[in-house]
Amino acid sequence: MLENFIIDGNIVELEVLKKTYKAELLDVTSCSDKWKNYIHSGLRFLNIETGKIWKVEANVTYQIIGEKEGVLILKTLKDG
Repeated sequence: MLENFIIDGNIVELEVLKKTYKAELLDVTSCSDKWKNYIHSGLRFLNIETGKIWKVEANVTYQIIGEKEGVLILKTLKDG
């Protein structure tokens, strides 16, 4: 399915095969019995498996910075 993202300040449309969310909990400020209502301060990440882009399949992890009008704002993680 094609989805839009803002990655490193650029609007990008990707063919997404699979999305995996991950959070690193730093400090709990509030909690709830439902995952969607769970509030924490920490880092959130999104791993995206894409279809072939320029004949290459990609499996990339981004840091979730925020959301604007229903589009996730992501930052590319740098190795090293």
